[in-house]
Amino acid sequence: FLEEAIDIVKKENVDNIMIAFKLKQEDSNVMTGYCNLNMGEKQELLGHIQVDIVKDMIEQNYITP
Repeated sequence: FLEEAIDIVKKENVDNIMIAFKLKQEDSNVMTGYCNLNMGEKQELLGHIQVDIVKDMIEQNYITP
């Protein structure tokens, strides 16, 4: 996933980037990083992530295989 994302960033005209991950530790630290994002742009990207989560919830709870 990361290799593919890096390739896209290198090939395309990417204005900014956001990354988040959870570390494999007992205290479950989360690392977030942002490049060239203001508060509104962070919220915009977060909104896209939230839509993905809602879509997953709907598919899991209301769409039968």
